[in-house]
Amino acid sequence: MWRILSTSTSQVKMYSSVCSSNILSTDPTLDPAILNMKIIALTGFMGCGKSSVGRRLSELLCCPYMDLDAVIEERTGRSIPDIFASDGEAAFRQMELETLQNILEEVGKQIILSLGGGTVMTAECAELVREKTLCIYLRTGVETLVDRLSSETEGRPLLNPESHPEAEDSNNSQNKSDTDLRTRIESLISGRTSTYEATAHITIDTDWLSVDDLAHSIQRKTSDYTSSSRS
Repeated sequence: MWRILSTSTSQVKMYSSVCSSNILSTDPTLDPAILNMKIIALTGFMGCGKSSVGRRLSELLCCPYMDLDAVIEERTGRSIPDIFASDGEAAFRQMELETLQNILEEVGKQIILSLGGGTVMTAECAELVREKTLCIYLRTGVETLVDRLSSETEGRPLLNPESHPEAEDSNNSQNKSDTDLRTRIESLISGRTSTYEATAHITIDTDWLSVDDLAHSIQRKTSDYTSSSRS
């Protein structure tokens, strides 16, 4: 059994501004019953804010928060980079699928669940997330991701460069590193975007929103649909 990360249950002041229509989109086939799912799953590329938004949303909804990668690390006693390096990505994806299945089967109360950036690229995971959770896609532009991830590649196996030139001017080295990172992000996103969109019930563009704005947007969106389904 894994530990559910604790969250504050303190009351927060409601965010009052209305989201502009271009940052929120909902699957037109969305069944309002989906909004009553116990688990709200956050998906999107690494660096999109799933963990930060998930923790804030758990405070707003007064429910626990879980991070799928953290659960895997706790269960195995190993870090994600170590699993990738020692066992390979395929083995990690199998662990990821099994852990997701266990969470969905055993958690009997509402939680906020942050998925890994590549979780839904496994077909079985995407199917489970689509059918068993209310899935929110935090869509984030490449420029924003490069800015956020430029200093965080060390713990992200899929973004680690294969080599590190040792004799370069620091400015040139930084420019090359940013270019390499941008290329890698663009390559990964191009293969993932359609799956993110197909799996999610609601999509939110994150580039111009704070963590608090995003959490309140999700809270309001789910409340609006729940209310309309009962009217």
